[in-house]
Amino acid sequence: MKQKEAQRSAFEMVVARAWGDLSFKAKLLADPTSALATLGAAVPAEMTVKVVENVENLDYLVLPVQPAGELSDEKVAEATGIRLQGVAGGNPVFMPFCSWCPFCLGLVRKAWSDPDFKAKLLADPYAAIEAAGADVREGETIRVLENTDKLIHLVLPLQPTGELSDEALDAAVGAVGNEGTAACWIART
Repeated sequence: MKQKEAQRSAFEMVVARAWGDLSFKAKLLADPTSALATLGAAVPAEMTVKVVENVENLDYLVLPVQPAGELSDEKVAEATGIRLQGVAGGNPVFMPFCSWCPFCLGLVRKAWSDPDFKAKLLADPYAAIEAAGADVREGETIRVLENTDKLIHLVLPLQPTGELSDEALDAAVGAVGNEGTAACWIART
């Protein structure tokens, strides 16, 4: 299992640990800085991390802080996460704020470039998402959170139900953020 963990992204490691260890998950939700430190990642002192969890019929979309200048793919990718310092001299790791599908990245880009759309997305996510060309699954609640220079949100995806074998956990964690997964709140047509 250690070799598989080394192949996972930092975000996938956090998700896998939270899904497989309820005490870690509770610590992550209550004190993210301390929980991340147990995995060897230190939140910069000037930042606060808040962890929220997608649950049945409740999903979060995080609007990252808009980077300065042109919105190149590299700048967008860097804006959708935080670089955490390695604990005890370890290598820095990149931690995204949530898992990202192409549609959600499109919503973020549109919110950055269109203040009216951003205001609509924050006030009425359903209407904004519909205006962007998708539907939200019926009965789903979407909450949009906005990061600041000092506060970031990390979203734990909806955990699959039932007991997961190591192989099933790897498959579920590997699917985190991929378009079309069962955890995605967008109604596919």
